[in-house]
Order: sequence, then C-alpha cells, then structure tokens
Amino acid sequence: MKIVFSDKLPPKKKGSTRFCFFGDWFLKDDNRGPSWNEEFRGFEVDHVICNLEGCVSGRSLKKRLKAGPCLKMNESSLDFLLRGNTDMWVTLSNNHVLDYGIEGLNDTISLLKQKNINYIGAGLNEKEAWREGVFNKDGERTVVVINFSEGEDDSSARLGVGGVAGYEVGRVANLIVSNKKHNKIVVVVFHGGRERVNLPPPYIQKMLRNFAELGADLIIGHHPHVPQPWELHEGVPIFYSIGNSLFDYGSKSSLEEKGLAIIFEKNKGDSSDVVYAVPFFEKERYLEICPKGDFIYDRLKEGALYVVSQEVIMKSWAYESCRKGKVSFKINLFLLIKLLLMPFRIKKGNKGLRAFVGTPAHQEFLNTYISNQLEPTENKLSGAVINYINEK
Repeated sequence: MKIVFSDKLPPKKKGSTRFCFFGDWFLKDDNRGPSWNEEFRGFEVDHVICNLEGCVSGRSLKKRLKAGPCLKMNESSLDFLLRGNTDMWVTLSNNHVLDYGIEGLNDTISLLKQKNINYIGAGLNEKEAWREGVFNKDGERTVVVINFSEGEDDSSARLGVGGVAGYEVGRVANLIVSNKKHNKIVVVVFHGGRERVNLPPPYIQKMLRNFAELGADLIIGHHPHVPQPWELHEGVPIFYSIGNSLFDYGSKSSLEEKGLAIIFEKNKGDSSDVVYAVPFFEKERYLEICPKGDFIYDRLKEGALYVVSQEVIMKSWAYESCRKGKVSFKINLFLLIKLLLMPFRIKKGNKGLRAFVGTPAHQEFLNTYISNQLEPTENKLSGAVINYINEK
C-alpha cells in the first residue's frame, strides 16, 4: 500500500471511501472549544476515528486508584468532535476511559449513543469491548477496525466484567487471521508504549510487525503523545504513534503539539488503495496543517529513516532508558518496595501499584536500563538518531 505525505488532499476518486484516523483527544475545559483551519474542515472523508482519552460524564464520580492522572470530560466536549454529516467513531481502549470506574464508562457510552457517535474498544461486557468496527459498502470489500490497548491499570474486560479490549496479543492475531480468511481489509489501532518517548520499544515493533505479517493492512498506534516513526513492513504501513489530536492536559513540549492525520482511501476494486499522512500542529486549540517545507512536516515525513531495523530500535531504546532510567528506576524501586509490604497495606491501594509495575512498557524500560548500566549505548548510535531521540 502506498503512503503519500501531503499538506493537501486530492479530490476523492469516484466510488472510493475515506477513513480519517486521529490520535489522543482530551478536552479539559470545553468553554473554549478547538477550531479547525479551512483545510481540515474541507477534508472529504466518510468516517473519522479518534481516540477518546478519558471518560465523559456530567456527574461527580469517585476517581479510580491508579498510578497516573484521572481524566474526565463534560458532555459538550463531544460536540467538538462532530464534523457535520461525517460518520464519527471513537476508540475507547486506552488507560483513561475507566479512570472513574465502570460508572464513568457507562456514562461515556450513554452519551456517545445520544450524540450518534460510534465506539469500539470498550464495553460493559467482554463481547462489547472486543466488538470490531465494521464498514460495509455494497459490492466492495469490508473494512474491519480492531482496537486494543496496553493499560496501566487492571481495566481489561473479562467474563461478567466490563472494561477495555486489553493486552491480548494472541486474541488480536486470531482476529486478523479470521478476518483475512474472508477477504476483509483489516486495520489495527493500538494504544500503548511509553509516553513522551520518540521511538517505539522493541517489543512493540516486533508485535506490530508480526500483525503485518499475519495480514493486517494498516496499523496505527497512539499513547506516547508524541509522533513516532513509521515504516512500510512487507508493504504494510505501520505508524508507531501518530501523536495527539488535541490533548488539553498540563504543560506540553513542542512535539506534543504535533500529530499526524492518517487518511486511508479505499478505492473501488482490490488495488490502488492509498494512505495519506497529513502532519498538523496545535496551538491554543487551533489545529492547522503543516505546510511542505516546515520543519515538523519534514521530520514526520522522514520518520521511516529511524526504523530501519530491530537492532537500531533496541540500541535507541537502550540509550533512552539510560538517559531517563535513573529517575524511573528509583520511582519503580520505591513502588516495588511498597508492593512487598502489600499484606500490611490496604489491598485496594496496592492494586493500582501492582498494575503499574506490571505494565510491559515499564518492565521493558527498567530491564533495559539495568542491563545497559555496564555498557553505555550512546556511542553505538549515529548523531542523527540521537538528535531524533532527544528532540522535544
């Protein structure tokens, strides 16, 4: 499948269908809503799919005990997602949709239904959480979107319990294979990794490449809150992180205000499908497309240069873990000590700590940090890669 970086979209081809994917969305204060420039408003797309990073409720709800912040939006925040007659979807499998418990998830789903916004990735039972997004058009191949995440808390849906589609890699692999048997186009949307790190960890690269080899047609990641590199693996586009769409929480680095809109155009017939990657930036809630020649446009376009091999990713991850690992190591060591005292502590409070330490991204980061203390990694990397990693 072809990837085209552009600051403009060509007119839709006759009979084609366009899907537009955005990254993490959280709107803290809906009194001043975001605005879109003319190019965004003029996008000819049929379906918009965005990650809703938090629960939506007008009620006062009890926060879930967890390691990170709890995110909640008001009902009117959803109005800024709606784009006229476009079919709007949100992915809910992330580490914040259950910040206010199952009640918060229930409110979120109810409000989404009231606004006619479709959702995948979470539900009030396991079957609903793993329900795929299915897009049918008469006479054309069906498009299926699978959404799952690597959460920082115990939020996965299971038998008799609502939650998100959790970190079940084998289950996702089986869904890809079963859908490909029926000649469907499969898009995988994954929420996971380590936040504010410019390159994906090795285990995620290995997992997403495996999904491509199993037959996935397009793979899109988010959660790091910054854009990460992309690549074509066996002809399959993999975007490791498309960054934020609009994440209205705390102070942000320059990269956290940049993102990619991924537009998948399914053309009539079985060939010539294309993926448009449109870099954009956010400033005071104004979303604008980056023009060609702009620094961030070129940086995102050239992202594939930094995912040339598993070896480069492993070295880069080692360098990053050594650079930031001392602080993370001390924090996680403190958490581990608290866990050892779990029999003498409140069980409920330790549940969040146990889930935090057990997250694969945190485990990988600490393991890499510890194993690389005797051998510095910086000298093994080119200056260009180190600059890419260090950029904020």
